[in-house]
Amino acid sequence: MDYIEISNIGKQLPISGGDTVFVSSNISVLAKNTEKNGKKFDPDGLIDSLIDAVGKNGTLIFSTYNWDFCKGIAFDYKKTPGQSGFLGNTALRRSDFKRTKHPIYSFAVYGKDQGYLCGLGNTDSFASDSPFQYFYDNHAKSLSIGLALNDYYTFSHFIEQKLTVPFRFIKYFEGDYTDDNNFVSKRRYSMYVRHLERDVVAENKELYAILLKNGVACQYIINGVTFTAVDMHKSYEYYVKDITENNSKFIVSYKGQFEKEPEPPEIMYKICRDILNSNKNSPADIFAYLNGLIPELTVLNYNGEINYAEAVILGENAHEIIFTAYISHPSVTESELSGIAVAVALAKYIKSLMKRRHTYKFVFVEVQHYSSSTCLCEKHCDEAIQNKQSGLPRLRRGNNGQCKVEQLYKETEHSKEYLLADFVSAYAGSEDNPDFISEKSLAGIFELAKRCVDSFN
Repeated sequence: MDYIEISNIGKQLPISGGDTVFVSSNISVLAKNTEKNGKKFDPDGLIDSLIDAVGKNGTLIFSTYNWDFCKGIAFDYKKTPGQSGFLGNTALRRSDFKRTKHPIYSFAVYGKDQGYLCGLGNTDSFASDSPFQYFYDNHAKSLSIGLALNDYYTFSHFIEQKLTVPFRFIKYFEGDYTDDNNFVSKRRYSMYVRHLERDVVAENKELYAILLKNGVACQYIINGVTFTAVDMHKSYEYYVKDITENNSKFIVSYKGQFEKEPEPPEIMYKICRDILNSNKNSPADIFAYLNGLIPELTVLNYNGEINYAEAVILGENAHEIIFTAYISHPSVTESELSGIAVAVALAKYIKSLMKRRHTYKFVFVEVQHYSSSTCLCEKHCDEAIQNKQSGLPRLRRGNNGQCKVEQLYKETEHSKEYLLADFVSAYAGSEDNPDFISEKSLAGIFELAKRCVDSFN
């Protein structure tokens, strides 16, 4: 096969003027083969050839991911290098490229949509306000150089998060962030991470073969290196089909992959029994137990007085529906304990939904002082009102499995829906009698909460 000059590689690829092209690369073999042909490898020349291919109306993007922020290492917008390929760092050094803002999944961008992408303020790596949504909306072409699909197709995590797969969860990271004006602040970002205890292993070979067969992907051998182009928008439906119909068997393998999830009443009853039968009922113990059930849970502190944990399940928009449960007296089966159980089951149900209009937040509160817990609830309400939302239906748990709904409304000029579901008893008469609860009584409040969620979707 004839050697292709680096400056001409862009012309050999399925790239047209006006395209959006996202590049992931390992150029070590390409550089070595270039030198074997008596040439000097020029990374800028390769970038220039791709710029020529997309033209003045196109957008060229390189990954500049860096995972050090997840380890507590500060991120500097101007100085932190990428860890996902030499070409990305080469692009960062060029004046015609600009970097996006996320400290974990950032990109170096050239071309028509540079301003839009670099203006995004997404804090979640793969949410609908991230560059990955842009890739989908704009039929971006994912171009890999010298990489297997397992090693580079980060877009699959965007799809997995959309569908809330059981082998990943959203985890939050906080650290120092130096912006492009050299201003340093504490910032919090999230990433859709693997369940380590499930031994998740990427298995994309069969799906890649399906993409090739159906013309969604194509590959070229240039100078002894495989170049692969994938239509990211078209690939979406194939990933969705595998996740929803095959338990992701063409994407990953993991523990419990083909095991059926217990029904909500069974989940809730087991939670109640686990907590009642355990000698570890401190707030820290409860938080640790809940984290095993809802991996997204993050323990926080409010105003130095009250510890609480929250889990966020992202939806299509930022309108938040908040559920709270109190954990300070988990032996009170009728109120705190049943509230914990129902909140967990509801979180699992919401994560299983294929489509979520709103974002859901679950808050588990350690009530040391009721004034403090009230302030914490007000804090969440204020944040929601600032996000242009209103209307507060409040669920309360009654005696003997009976449920009632108290409607509260708070108006703003925007009149967006906002739900605060507060799983705390209107009565506290059960003490620590485990016989007070049953799968049937727990199912009653779960069904009421589920209907509320369904009405908001």
